[in-house]
Amino acid sequence: METLELTFPPSTRYVRVAAQFAANTGSIFCSDITEPETVKKFLSVLELVVSEACTNAVKHGSNPDSKKDVIIRISLNEEAMIVKVKDFNEPFDFSNIKEPDLESHPENGYGIFLMRSFMDEVSYNHEDGWNCITMVKKKPIQETRNEHTN
Repeated sequence: METLELTFPPSTRYVRVAAQFAANTGSIFCSDITEPETVKKFLSVLELVVSEACTNAVKHGSNPDSKKDVIIRISLNEEAMIVKVKDFNEPFDFSNIKEPDLESHPENGYGIFLMRSFMDEVSYNHEDGWNCITMVKKKPIQETRNEHTN
């Protein structure tokens, strides 16, 4: 398994860098996929959920006065990308976070909903003062075209 890591100060000005880091890593992960639209969709989803996870880590996680950075760690294997976003702060009750009321168009509250909607697995744990969101996205499956010759 290959692992890459990016560490950044707990500021929203670096969230875009983290999202690009994930998308660039996703491009490497998808380098054997020949369908451009499949890759584009995969990378868009990855960029969105990493942006949401890092924004949450900065806004709700790491204390701006903290000397602890936000960490994004991406591991790759043949089947999936595993993305971990870590911030240093108090634990929260991940299991009780409700879906936003989409009818009322709330300004906030979409982050975990989007992660759960677009990723294959999403989990949370808190260890040694670190909140860690782990998201798994399986490699897209290409459609194979059967060419029949008569």
